[in-house]
Amino acid sequence: MSRKQLDFSSDEVIIDVLGCANGVYGGGIAVPIDGGHPCGWEWIDFKDVEDILEHKFEDCEISDGCSNGDFTDKTLKEILKITEGKFAFEVNRNSIDWETD
Repeated sequence: MSRKQLDFSSDEVIIDVLGCANGVYGGGIAVPIDGGHPCGWEWIDFKDVEDILEHKFEDCEISDGCSNGDFTDKTLKEILKITEGKFAFEVNRNSIDWETD
């Protein structure tokens, strides 16, 4: 299934995003933003989130407090609606087996 086929208004999909983010290095997701962080992405940190469906992100949970405010006081569902489902996981390259058969 491609990302375009995912329904980011679905609670199940939001919970899956959290599970995947917690399963890779970083424990959060990067979302694209115009005029925010210099790299063009904001980091949404999940480390202190207890209920991903209800949690509204504070400035300190977005790009270590250096966000432009577009995602402040928004749930993950609302953030993914704004970004049209665009996001990225952070992966630790040392935890991937890059060898191929």
